[in-house]
Amino acid sequence: MNPIEGVEIGRNGYNVDATRPIVRASNGEIMIPIGLHPWDKENQKIYLPNAGAYMFQDAGVLIGKWLPDGSGMEFEFGEWLRIDHNKSTRGLSEPTIVELNTNGHFAMVSRGSNLARLELPCYAWVSFSDDYCRTWSEPEPLTYSSGENFFVTTAHSTLIKSRVNGKAYWIGNLQHENPRASIPRYPLAIGEIDLDNFGVIKETVIEIDTRQPEDGGENMQLSNFSILESDKRAEIIVVLTRREGSDSASKKSWYRIKLD
Repeated sequence: MNPIEGVEIGRNGYNVDATRPIVRASNGEIMIPIGLHPWDKENQKIYLPNAGAYMFQDAGVLIGKWLPDGSGMEFEFGEWLRIDHNKSTRGLSEPTIVELNTNGHFAMVSRGSNLARLELPCYAWVSFSDDYCRTWSEPEPLTYSSGENFFVTTAHSTLIKSRVNGKAYWIGNLQHENPRASIPRYPLAIGEIDLDNFGVIKETVIEIDTRQPEDGGENMQLSNFSILESDKRAEIIVVLTRREGSDSASKKSWYRIKLD
């Protein structure tokens, strides 16, 4: 039995991450970004082009439609997106999506990695669809809207479009120097997205939180966050557990971000 293209039960699988928004498209379809552990047909095993990277993923979007009687949903799938492992050693993981200003046009940002190839630039990667997430363009680095590059830690990031002000935002571990894969996972930043000339508007970037003197070493993590949004107030709430190595804070940290 094959529940989705590229997946066979008992062989490989795909995952849905609860930390990124499910999106209702302008045509009413429900868009669920997902990641695939692809199968290597030639070698008959999970695809892993770089053993030192431990894993490799493709990205895609599961597309749901309500049945006419509203009793349930039916799903379809377009295509998986793959990146050259010489650009991102762990592929495209933890995708997040946003619909652009033209109906049916989407951007998908995925986590990248330079694990086992630290000489590579560690970026988040963006691809574009003009057919409601069925097909995707070749991945390219997520940049500022000016085209200037920045780096992103190997950790998930999130796109969200406010239901109150209509603006889109990116939240993630933005870096000015090339990270060593998953290190460091601070600071955590947010910036507005230019939906026409897609990229983070540099002048809007603010630091949500970063490592403090009492936090200790560089293994401090401000990642694996979730987001909440009010449908009445222009604000985003970010929730995470501050961690350093195996030590976690006893309580979650909550950040209320007021939007323009």
